[in-house]
Amino acid sequence: MWLLALLVAASCGDDYPPFEEAQLDRGGLELALTVAPGIAIASIAYEIDAASGARVASGSIDVNDVAATASMHISGLPAAAGYEARFSGATPDGKTKCEGKASFNISAGLTTAVTLRMDCRTASDRGGVSVVVTTNFCPRINLLVIGPTSAAFGKTISVAANVSDDDGTTPTILWTATGGRFGNTAQANTTYTCSKSGPQRLTLTVTDGACSTTMVGDVQCGSCGAADIDANGVLDCEETSVINGEFAADVAAWNLDVGGTKQFFAADGLESATSGSMLVANANIADVAGSSLAGVNQCVSIVPGANYLLMSQILIPVNQSPGFAANSVFFYGTPNCTGGVLNVFTSQAVTVTNSWTKLISRPTAPAGSQSALLRLVVGKSFRQPSLQALFDNVLLRRDQ
Repeated sequence: MWLLALLVAASCGDDYPPFEEAQLDRGGLELALTVAPGIAIASIAYEIDAASGARVASGSIDVNDVAATASMHISGLPAAAGYEARFSGATPDGKTKCEGKASFNISAGLTTAVTLRMDCRTASDRGGVSVVVTTNFCPRINLLVIGPTSAAFGKTISVAANVSDDDGTTPTILWTATGGRFGNTAQANTTYTCSKSGPQRLTLTVTDGACSTTMVGDVQCGSCGAADIDANGVLDCEETSVINGEFAADVAAWNLDVGGTKQFFAADGLESATSGSMLVANANIADVAGSSLAGVNQCVSIVPGANYLLMSQILIPVNQSPGFAANSVFFYGTPNCTGGVLNVFTSQAVTVTNSWTKLISRPTAPAGSQSALLRLVVGKSFRQPSLQALFDNVLLRRDQ
């Protein structure tokens, strides 16, 4: 707190010096300011107004020097009632501001003492917060159905869910698993394929953007085989994007091209007694010049711009018409191998032989691609009899 003493001095008296000239209708003003400890103000601004509102004095008192006192003397103020004095100041950092005012009278030949208190306020270092509370219902999983709960490697399992949200919104669905893959991870009803052996946990997560709900179910996937055609110490079936490329028991997951046929065959590329291969036949007898292609295919998801390793074993039995077998990859910009083809990669061809031949290729997925159609093709001259080839240990994986 600051205390400001305003003393109005008369023209004579024992306590104050006389005015140099007698002004019987006027008086003087003596100002003295005391400062509370801890508050340092460099300058004090003042304004003095008469009762009429007319400004009779204004300015500032420089009290920055340590020897200076907050004081001043004003002489010659007209004798009148209703004067008002206003004072203000601030600390150098601007955080503390002081102000005050007082009313007084000027009487000719009399001394009037006025005490002024300046109130100081320090700027607050705190703020406020306005909170608006809204409510949101988290989505619910009303029903989760998985069946069967065990399947052979490469086989599919049906998964279905019923979800809702009491807010009336449609929840976003996401299926995930510790291994294996889903036909569509964003649909309530879809399929799960055992592409990794052993116990697997399937997780359904639904969200409305604000909160989410999860539910899990466990399945058991059968053993996938023992082939390691790329000799990297990891079973091919555990690292490949191809489903049933080892043909341990059947030829599931492979689709027929036009004119092609497929069947499980006991002969195995690695001479395994517990596995087999796929016999693909080209039975096309087109009445056109040139050669015909037929075979099987499988659509897999890929990473755009990534390098891939494509390997397989092929055997074309002797005593057949001239022909060849090969692998080819068609890259698509859609996730399900539809629409325009972005690029085509074809491996070297294997001609008629009676021994297993390993093919190694390294295609690169073009930018913008999302899926690849892997084709195992058998080619022959037109009008020639059916040509058969055996495929085994088909591997398509990211190249290291």
